[in-house]
Amino acid sequence: MREPLKAEIKEHLGYSRYGRADTENSRNGVGKKNLVTESVVLEFEVPRDRNAKFAPVLVQKRQTRIDGLDKKILSLYAKGMSVSDIKIQIHELYGAEISERLSQ
Repeated sequence: MREPLKAEIKEHLGYSRYGRADTENSRNGVGKKNLVTESVVLEFEVPRDRNAKFAPVLVQKRQTRIDGLDKKILSLYAKGMSVSDIKIQIHELYGAEISERLSQ
């Protein structure tokens, strides 16, 4: 999720990370966020801006759950992807770390 969120902040501010613009607003680090699915907790970082006007579309402010992600993961597994391949895909798409262990 890291790359899509970086693209969102870039679009919001109007310049790339190391670019310059004639604006008072700028990047202001990241905030930690946890999203809960049916069986796992995904932890990732959401960029912030100095004026606190950045509202990501992919993961909205105050959103705490991703419904249906477990079904998507089970579908990938049923189609033949290994658990480690699914872990890599989730990391590439969302920038989130998940465990290969089954939670009980």
